[in-house]
Amino acid sequence: MQKKELPSTVGCGTFPSDPDFPQLEIAGDPGRMLEVFRSHLKPVSREPCQIRRCTPFRFRYRQSTSRCVLQYTLRVVEPGTGRQWDQWVTGLVYAENGEAERLWRQLRAEDPRREIPESWLTFEPVEFIPELRMLVEVFPYDRRLRNLGPVLGGAVRDIEPLLLARLGPGQWRVEKRDLEPTRYRTELGAALKYTLQTRDALTPRRETLRCYLKVYRDQRGEETYRFLHALSEKLANGQKLYSVIGPIGYLSELRTLVLEEAAGTSLQQILLDRHDPAPALRAVARAVAGLNQDDLGLARSDSLASQLEDVAQEASLVEWACPRARADVQAIRWRRSIGT
Repeated sequence: MQKKELPSTVGCGTFPSDPDFPQLEIAGDPGRMLEVFRSHLKPVSREPCQIRRCTPFRFRYRQSTSRCVLQYTLRVVEPGTGRQWDQWVTGLVYAENGEAERLWRQLRAEDPRREIPESWLTFEPVEFIPELRMLVEVFPYDRRLRNLGPVLGGAVRDIEPLLLARLGPGQWRVEKRDLEPTRYRTELGAALKYTLQTRDALTPRRETLRCYLKVYRDQRGEETYRFLHALSEKLANGQKLYSVIGPIGYLSELRTLVLEEAAGTSLQQILLDRHDPAPALRAVARAVAGLNQDDLGLARSDSLASQLEDVAQEASLVEWACPRARADVQAIRWRRSIGT
């Protein structure tokens, strides 16, 4: 990918200064973290590999007040084969001295490698960086998302008969499977694209099937499955300003929701392509308005105080990342606080 210049409104400094987390100065510097990961991550594959690039891509500051969660994308290359890929790693730093090392020793004693399919093992799953007092988890290992390893190891194949049934009559067989991680939030969940190359044993026909797997930390995916199923049936009986993707199934033991592939081009891709976004934005606005005005029968809602707290936290991060937008952000916060 070509390197794009950041907008002038985006700050290029390090993370906010915090006496409880002095290591953030280094943890937010891609160049310094590149050298840190090169020194501390231990390859487990037989083929030697090199870390060529380090890119921070997600940051949760003072989560539960006692720690920070930093996610990075590493560009990894095997010089001998030329194979290269992006590897997600997570750094967890704690305000309490010694907590990161204590967790590292505990997790290492549990033999974390046994939870990861061999084909997904690149580096040791957990590591400790003493100079940063940082616990490192290498995807797909996640101490609070233990169901992720089995999903990547093929435990979701029980869903394949449902997928093959969508192809209609025939004796369909799976010739090739591919699981591609598309999104990951440490300790919270992951999304994977599941692609099947299929063939009909009775004819020359071949088809490609795609769906998405959402791996949850808890059983919230089951609630989402029931909601989407009910909403899909409701929308099928009338014309609406919006549509929803259909749920295919829910794997309770794996806490994994299986969803059909959404048709069309994402709004994010339209914005990145730099075409005129106005028609797409108007369509999205109409859909969002229709969704918010519809009677969805949702039982759970956040309190106003909880929403205001979320707005304040996100606004603080935007003010730091985009200093020139600070006045606008503060004005929005003020209007939100008085309910206008």
